[in-house]
Amino acid sequence: MLSKCANPGCPQQFHSLRQGRLFVLETTPRSPLKAAQTRHKPERLEYFWLCNRCCKSKRVIADVNRRIVVASTESDNDGIVVSDISNNSNH
Repeated sequence: MLSKCANPGCPQQFHSLRQGRLFVLETTPRSPLKAAQTRHKPERLEYFWLCNRCCKSKRVIADVNRRIVVASTESDNDGIVVSDISNNSNH
């Protein structure tokens, strides 16, 4: 359940989807074989919310290492790790 802004440095509490921006990301790493078998159906979706202030300059993305990060909209090189799913070896 969403409780606060996904930006770790922001204390804004979640109250409504009318404010801010919701991001939906697949958070289960898959092997290429598993991805081909499921025809790219997401195995697990997670929801991340950025408040009005943060969504103006940030976004929530999965980086090349399959970590969920809050990154600046201005650059692809910076980011704050929200959740590291790259070490999940279930698949």
